[in-house]
Amino acid sequence: MDRLNDYADVKVAVAATAGSIATLVATKIDATGFGRARFVFNVGNGAATTAAISAGIGVWQASTSGATYAEISASSLAAVTSGTLSSTSVTMVIDVPTSAGTPWLQISGGSMLSTGVPYSCVCTLYNGINHPPSSPSHQQLVTV
Repeated sequence: MDRLNDYADVKVAVAATAGSIATLVATKIDATGFGRARFVFNVGNGAATTAAISAGIGVWQASTSGATYAEISASSLAAVTSGTLSSTSVTMVIDVPTSAGTPWLQISGGSMLSTGVPYSCVCTLYNGINHPPSSPSHQQLVTV
């Protein structure tokens, strides 16, 4: 995936939740020093709960953490309006380039529309030349 001289850092983008009908609560992520960001959504099994994820959940960017965020073009997930999340989990991935002028990223623009379906999202920042990981020590990153 990455070259040996690259570094990666993993951040929580949307904290794990047991599932509720609500807009996703995103964490603002500083991608300064990294060339790409990969957001991995994990939607757990809902035991016969019909999947319902609104259109428009995507990656938004800004110049500072407090600035107005704007959607990165073509970075949104499609709506999930049918199918049952039963015995398997669903993983959805959005991978975007980062910009030095707008290094702050967050998930925005959509909602989980099913109750009882657990979900979360992590962001892996990568292609960070000579940029050691800065995650807190309670997170683990194993590279083989």
